[in-house]
Amino acid sequence: TLAFEAWSCPLIHGFVDFNCDGILKIAVTGDSIVRGRGDPDLTDETGGYALDLQQALPNAMVVNLGIPGVTSGTLYSEYRRNAPRMRETYEKIKDTDYFVIEVGTNDYWSRKPAAATLRNIDRIRSYVMHFCADAFGIAPVVAVTTLPPTRRTFQQPFIDSVNLNLL
Repeated sequence: TLAFEAWSCPLIHGFVDFNCDGILKIAVTGDSIVRGRGDPDLTDETGGYALDLQQALPNAMVVNLGIPGVTSGTLYSEYRRNAPRMRETYEKIKDTDYFVIEVGTNDYWSRKPAAATLRNIDRIRSYVMHFCADAFGIAPVVAVTTLPPTRRTFQQPFIDSVNLNLL
């Protein structure tokens, strides 16, 4: 707890409210795993990873920025194109305290090496941090998740390679 005591912003259920607005806001971006597509517990495809996080942290505002089928390269391009336009993406990431990235599973289908996925994930991380710092005066804490295992045995070595290099 010593690291948190140095912050002037309050804690909200154990998490630092980095922008001191009294709201713990977590944005989650990525592919269908984030969005909730294919989740057997959902019928409206709006939950996934973000819904799980919202249920674990009921006093937080969790924003779901998942796009089914997206690759890491496309997601990076989407942020660069849409965030500066001050529309929907801008509003969704505004005042975010924590930003979670979970993307890369679909990159297997583009037949690029895991290193390209890792580069794109780092580009997303860096872009979001710099954009938020410039646009809102403070960057969120950005966390990158490992990719979940798949039942497709032919795809698992790619996922393992990405995960090994994320750690």
